[in-house]
Amino acid sequence: MKLVLPIPPLGNRYWRIEVRSKFNGAGFRVHYPHVYRTDEATNYIRRTAQYALANGIFPTRDLVKVTVDVYRARRSGDVDGFVKVLLDALQGCAFEDDKQVIDLHARRFDDKADPRVEVEVLPIDPAPLLSPPPHAQPAPCTNSTQV
Repeated sequence: MKLVLPIPPLGNRYWRIEVRSKFNGAGFRVHYPHVYRTDEATNYIRRTAQYALANGIFPTRDLVKVTVDVYRARRSGDVDGFVKVLLDALQGCAFEDDKQVIDLHARRFDDKADPRVEVEVLPIDPAPLLSPPPHAQPAPCTNSTQV
């Protein structure tokens, strides 16, 4: 299945941390971090799910290979920042859980006129993964310094 999606929010606009406080049983104020997803991230996940459903895409239970091509509007943002957010958004749409992703390819391009993310999710046959590895001798160490 192939999807063309808008650029996801980067990780620093995806999660927020705030310090909350409460009184414990002994009457002392205790501070603790509260991590939450931003409204922008929640909206992106919601739009991704709506797009997937509108195009007849449902989550698979198979192991999958994911190819991501990020076409960014300007030269900012690492490709891995886009990928993590995108995989979170695809969870529940293209696959049930991102632990099903066992092969991941990501590339980054610049396209000022049409920023987008092109995603391809393909099922993988698990049979080769479950077969025992071939009996091969380990390669000899090629390090020139001997200890």
